[in-house]
Amino acid sequence: MSEAWVSRLTSDIGWLNSTNALMAEAWSRHSIYDVPDTFKRISPQIHKPSTCSIGPRYNGDLNLLRMERHKHRALLNFLIRCQVSIHDIIRALRKNLHDFRACYQDLDTFWMKNDDEFLKIMIYDGAFMIEIMIATVEPYERTPSSYHAKDPIFKKPYLVEDLRVDMLRLDNQIPMKVLEILSKFCKNKIQSIHQLIRHFFFRKYEEGRYDISQTSTIFHLPEITGHHLLDVYKKTLIQHGGYHHTSSRQPLSAVELQEAGVIFQCSETLSLTDICFTKGVLCLPAVDVDEAFEVVMRNLIAYEQAHGEGQEVTSYVFFMDGIVNNDKDIALLREKGIIRSGVSSDKRIADLFNGLTKGIVAKVVDNVDVDVTKDINEYCNRRWNRPFPGFINVDLNGRVSCWGLSICGAFSVRKLCLISLLHYESGGAQLMVSSVNLTLCLWLENNMFFI
Repeated sequence: MSEAWVSRLTSDIGWLNSTNALMAEAWSRHSIYDVPDTFKRISPQIHKPSTCSIGPRYNGDLNLLRMERHKHRALLNFLIRCQVSIHDIIRALRKNLHDFRACYQDLDTFWMKNDDEFLKIMIYDGAFMIEIMIATVEPYERTPSSYHAKDPIFKKPYLVEDLRVDMLRLDNQIPMKVLEILSKFCKNKIQSIHQLIRHFFFRKYEEGRYDISQTSTIFHLPEITGHHLLDVYKKTLIQHGGYHHTSSRQPLSAVELQEAGVIFQCSETLSLTDICFTKGVLCLPAVDVDEAFEVVMRNLIAYEQAHGEGQEVTSYVFFMDGIVNNDKDIALLREKGIIRSGVSSDKRIADLFNGLTKGIVAKVVDNVDVDVTKDINEYCNRRWNRPFPGFINVDLNGRVSCWGLSICGAFSVRKLCLISLLHYESGGAQLMVSSVNLTLCLWLENNMFFI
């Protein structure tokens, strides 16, 4: 064996021991990641921005250059609106340059070496994001330096929607701290950057499409901060819920659950983790399955998988994958107001939920108080919650009919003995039928919840 090789290994061990702590600290600060290759292979276009680059990852992409001149215009408007000098902004952000870079995993060498270029991106993209939000959110849209009603970028709803989605792509992010610092220069114009973000991304909940008790959980809770916009969006979606995926066993489909006696209702909040099962009632959050739904969900899942802290969205999609087998399940959930969509067919939505879990490794969450999946399965496995085909039929008025003596197969041994004894002693069919009816009544009395 080569002595040089042995010597090198010995030296490398010493180097590793001395740098382990430094590497661990660097890794712990990462929050903006390249999308894992597994997800790129499944849906290559889901993660790439379609309209605008945010941050260094896609800066300079030829397909996104159109927006750069509008970023410049947005920065000018921002400076006018806030009455601030660009020199003040540069000084404030430069102090945090090291922290900004530390957020990125595998940042390109160019951005590591060029302070001014990296800082310029933070300024341009941060100001642009704030201006987009101000231009589309009441009451900010009528403030001084607002954009003309015919503005080709800031006043085009379809384009703003594309920008909104691009701001939620995993590797198309800038640190949240950039937005917080910039917003402080506009304290007289922007009361809270976090409220501005909340209203920008969840504006549809203000437009009367949801119950006020549900929307209150979004707009009347303490401010939520995070590493970046995608992180803030996720935390807003999952707050005040308690469901975590803890079982590899999936529940029955929605239609099968209904046939087993489960009742579906909308949760009291819109949190994705507000999933609960109590006394045969399964509460699920209402979700809008629009054209942006798949993009946002896949990027949230990719973020959870890359960041390794919290699997709430992953838990949600695994649960939905379990109860959705086909378009009939979606039709049921749509009827109950749990799925809301005006752009997709039931089959397409079913395929979407079934495809979201591809390539995902679900992390099991320990020490969870209530395992919803387990409770549902236990409920459905109880004999008295199952229908009895061929034996008992319950009509809409609650009346029960039985067909012939085959109903005896549904009863316990004790009750069968009672029927046999009465039949033997009477020797008549009339008493036999009366005994069956008596036994049926006893069974129904003990299982009234079945009706």
